[in-house]
Amino acid sequence: EITNDTTIPSSAFSGWTNLETITIPKTVESIGSNAFYNCSGLKRLNSETDGEFNIPKSVTTIADYTFYGCSQAIEFTMGEIESIGSYAFYNCSLVEYFNTDTQYKIEIPNTVTSIGSYTFNGMVLITEVYVPDSVESIGVGAFKGCNAIEKITLPFVGSKDGVVDYTSVF
Repeated sequence: EITNDTTIPSSAFSGWTNLETITIPKTVESIGSNAFYNCSGLKRLNSETDGEFNIPKSVTTIADYTFYGCSQAIEFTMGEIESIGSYAFYNCSLVEYFNTDTQYKIEIPNTVTSIGSYTFNGMVLITEVYVPDSVESIGVGAFKGCNAIEKITLPFVGSKDGVVDYTSVF
């Protein structure tokens, strides 16, 4: 358990493969890059339920590689996130719920303005993706390896700053 701190430093738990449960207090506003990188044994984040990762609502940025390789995650919930970094959820292959109660759906919070490269790469169970109007840029390969996608909602059509070729996003 982390107590009375506003930041989880970069690489704080990187590679801790035996870490199963972590509780992050509501005071935490930022989680550094690689904080839970390859924590393949992590089963619970702010939860008593295996597979449930509840990012505190006070956190506004998910940095690069934050949950990379957290292969036990089934569900992610979060608050008013403003940006999601590159590789943030890479190889979280068991994810069925992403910020929604709808199974096999990624629902980006309507406060997010940018999604980094390869962010959701390898979420093989996801069949639906919703990206809100607030998103201004999506990095290369953001949804690469999400081969089960059947429905995508993108709010903008044509070219938008940060995205030149939509085929590179998938």
